[in-house]
Amino acid sequence: MVSAFLLSRMFATTSARGFFAALGPFLRAQARDANVAEIAIIATLLVVLLFLAYVARNLGMSKKELERFNELRKAFFDAEDTVTYLKDENMRFAFANAAFEKFCGMSEREIAGKTASEVLPAAFSDAVLQIEYEALEDMRIQSGDMNWEKRTYKITAFPVSMVNGKVGVGVYLRDVTLEHSHAKLQQRILKRNEILVDVLNGSFKTREEQLDYMLLQALELTESKYGLVVFYDERRGEFTQSVLSGSVGGDFGEKLTGPVVPDFLIDIFAEAVKTRKPVIQNDYQAYLKEKGKGSPFAPAPVRYLCVPVSIDGGIPAVVGLADRESPYFGNSAYEATLLMNTTWNALERRTAQENLTLERNKYLQTILSIGDGVMVVDREGRVEMLNTVAEKLTGWTIDEAKGRPYGEVFHLTDEAYPAALDPVERALASNAVETLENDAVLSSRHGERYFLEDSAAPIRDEAGDTVGVVLVFRDATDKRAQRGRIEYLSMHDSLTGLYNRRYFEEQIRRFDTPENLPLSVIMGDVNDLKLINDIFGHSGGDLSIVHSAHAIQNVCRPVDIAARWGGDEFVLLLPQTTPAQAEFVVKRIHDEMASRRVAAIQCSLSLGYDVKMHAGEDIWRVLNSAEQSMYAEKTTGRSRLQATTLDAIIRALYKNSPREQEHAERTSAYCVLIGRAMGLPEDDIRKLKDAGLMHDIGKIVLDPELVRKVSVYTETDASEVKKHASAGYRILNSFDSTLSLAEAVLAHHERYDGYGYPKGLKASQIPLPARIISVAESYERITRDSAGIPARSVAEAIDILSENAGAQFDPYVVDVFIRALRETEPAGQMP
Repeated sequence: MVSAFLLSRMFATTSARGFFAALGPFLRAQARDANVAEIAIIATLLVVLLFLAYVARNLGMSKKELERFNELRKAFFDAEDTVTYLKDENMRFAFANAAFEKFCGMSEREIAGKTASEVLPAAFSDAVLQIEYEALEDMRIQSGDMNWEKRTYKITAFPVSMVNGKVGVGVYLRDVTLEHSHAKLQQRILKRNEILVDVLNGSFKTREEQLDYMLLQALELTESKYGLVVFYDERRGEFTQSVLSGSVGGDFGEKLTGPVVPDFLIDIFAEAVKTRKPVIQNDYQAYLKEKGKGSPFAPAPVRYLCVPVSIDGGIPAVVGLADRESPYFGNSAYEATLLMNTTWNALERRTAQENLTLERNKYLQTILSIGDGVMVVDREGRVEMLNTVAEKLTGWTIDEAKGRPYGEVFHLTDEAYPAALDPVERALASNAVETLENDAVLSSRHGERYFLEDSAAPIRDEAGDTVGVVLVFRDATDKRAQRGRIEYLSMHDSLTGLYNRRYFEEQIRRFDTPENLPLSVIMGDVNDLKLINDIFGHSGGDLSIVHSAHAIQNVCRPVDIAARWGGDEFVLLLPQTTPAQAEFVVKRIHDEMASRRVAAIQCSLSLGYDVKMHAGEDIWRVLNSAEQSMYAEKTTGRSRLQATTLDAIIRALYKNSPREQEHAERTSAYCVLIGRAMGLPEDDIRKLKDAGLMHDIGKIVLDPELVRKVSVYTETDASEVKKHASAGYRILNSFDSTLSLAEAVLAHHERYDGYGYPKGLKASQIPLPARIISVAESYERITRDSAGIPARSVAEAIDILSENAGAQFDPYVVDVFIRALRETEPAGQMP
């Protein structure tokens, strides 16, 4: 767009006739980017300014004549009621019209030479300056709106070439409050009309959806926060149901919906019904106080508008709208009334049309309204209609099936009976609703089989005669499977597949009969479950439980009941089983468990049994006796089992890595050497020996490949290896014979300077046995090939220990060990 600045420059370089000849194309160019009013005002201002400048420059007027022209200029601008002013290149006022003088309360003389901030209020000044600078920066017209003291102003600024060749800015300011108000009103009218069109012509699936949409639009149209539709029964003279819009909640929530209208709303809704006119309460709290009622909401709605819906002289409902920011007036009531009445009429027409359509197209409506498979059969037993679900289940399309005998399309078999009782045939014969027998299976045209749930209902004509049957059926295959899974889980333990305790308690009562005597009960408890959980996590513990369950299942007869009694306990109920037979079953379970392991640990069960021999005995006493027998076996076998388990862990570790066995034995020997050099008691030396031997027992939890690894550890490898100290502590704490060794094993990778693991202990905080093991095992690794690093000599190893004394190692332990080495190995070699 050609700028106003260029227009003024054009005048300065052309004759007056040439300027006015070019003015028309200029205005047409301006009109592309500005409205007509803006262009007209700017063009007028520029013409006057430029004409006066031209006259002053070319006519050589006298001072008196110039004053006359200035008076003429001012008279011209003062006649314009739009605020107008001109600023020079320094953004100071050059002149202003009378409208501007009135606007800012100052005379032109007072205004001249001042800046905007000296004349206008700060907020107004900032807005004006922003637009003025934008006009100068872009050298084109700029405009914008601002709100000030409840009025709206349109500010338009444009660059102007001054007589001295500099660039100033011209501004005109119009109060457009009324225009905006009219535009807003037009928008509201347009919005209302659009809503009415949408409500009347919109595609709504249900009456409720249309009603909900109507209420939401009423909220938007009236600028309300909450909306409520209350249905009214004129015959009984009472409100029957309140429905809150699905998209409106706030503090009202579900308290405003339901069969009973809240008491604090009754009066205002009743008033709307009584007067049959909208009721406006812009101080609803005062209204409630006057009625002596309170609201369950704090605070209660401030403003309320109730609009009765009038249809054919009756009032089927009242609509309540609440909490608009500004007061409700008659216009809001009129708009809401128009919207509600129009919509309700549309709803009534919709209902009537739907009822009519339903009557005329009942077969089609049946198919469309049912989400299951639907087949319609005429009185001759021929297919009239199939919906898409029925097509899928039968494998027949409607075109293929229509007119065929329904038995060809709906082919039933029955797993329980040789021939299914046909529900269609039964419905035609009985003239009543019939259901499909259990276990009926539909065989589709393509060979698929579906378990069905269905019902067949007769279709009657106006005389009550049966003219056909509508068969509604659904695929219940997944439901049947799910029901089976639920029934299974209700009786079985999800981890092991054995029966659960609840089922067992039910069965023990059923089995407690003379026919089942002798009735044996075996109780079992998983051994070392806590140890397995500590070492291998709960997945390892679960595996141990599963192994035990499988062993029990393998020895049970079909008539026996085996159940998971608790976390690590099992119970068996063996009908017609003598004590000798029960003892044999126990032996077989032990044999089954002998081959089952979780890593290095052999799985085992402590088992006890008792037998009910006579009908008068209490079966629960027998069960308790079996449990006590189990605990007795667990207690007597504890020491033997612990020794066996610990030995198995050590052997498994050494099997994974023979180097670990050599390292453990040599480290143990060095620990004994240090202990004797320190003069420790023999009991402490014995513990040192055992701790040195088992200091790396926790490596059983590591991947065997990582234990055998000879290359340098990666960062991930090192992080995994660090777990062995804590794992070793947990293992040794699980056995009575190794409890005293656990702390030393846990701390043997702590550093004297506090930078070790797992606790970061320092100096004397580290148990002495752990400090000894740290020196002994480090020396052993230094003097043996490991992780790709060749062995060092004894002298080199001693130097390394000395260099790290006070940092990694206890200086006292290092000193004692070096002296002991020199005394026992003068040649620098260990036996």
